[in-house]
Amino acid sequence: MIVSRDHEHAAEAGHAIGVAVPQHVAGAIEARALAVDGSGNVYVTGQSDATWGAPVRAYNFGNDAFAAKLASDGSLTWNTFLGGASSDKGYSISVDAGGNVYVAG
Repeated sequence: MIVSRDHEHAAEAGHAIGVAVPQHVAGAIEARALAVDGSGNVYVTGQSDATWGAPVRAYNFGNDAFAAKLASDGSLTWNTFLGGASSDKGYSISVDAGGNVYVAG
């Protein structure tokens, strides 16, 4: 779940964002960037050292970059892991009008 005092302008104004890690996750999740689409869905990228959710692409090894979509109510819509055998981190994320998600890391 993404938490912000001003969720409508969090990405634009740089407000502090917190990511609540589900209790069943054994490792650490570090969110580094987010984007919000016109419907209020939130897209997050960063790194994780353990699997979580029901990923489209499985967690691989070490620190994997991830992308996740949260509905406007904060529920996880989907997540996926990005990376290979070494450490991978997502640093930037954007979504276009067609719903295509772009991650840079």
